[in-house]
Amino acid sequence: MILRMITGAVVTVAIFAFCIHVFITSDPCQRLERSAKPIYWFLKMAQKGAEPWIKPETSLKIGEIATTSQLRLAVILKTQFYSKDMPALTCPWDAYVAPDSFGTAKNPNKVANSKPDSTGAKHD
Repeated sequence: MILRMITGAVVTVAIFAFCIHVFITSDPCQRLERSAKPIYWFLKMAQKGAEPWIKPETSLKIGEIATTSQLRLAVILKTQFYSKDMPALTCPWDAYVAPDSFGTAKNPNKVANSKPDSTGAKHD
């Protein structure tokens, strides 16, 4: 019972501290980047924990997924909270995001190797 209360208090303080960390800045781009950081932290911890048992290429891929996931979440949050702002919010990391609905960066190799259909649009 006491352990549950202590654990609950620690989790509550950690969440409260994280919220303060996110909202303490007045820059919306910094706020979005900070709010998406837990995804990155979790995947980097998973990468470090699995490193002794996986190939170096797989470790690099997990790091890439961590960065991409953080960016995707930041784009989703940007769309959710700042889409009605005029002028539109522009962040430094927007250069790494393709203008599609999911905010995913396009793979240049995939686009270069795709074949056009009868309308001229390229497909895999």
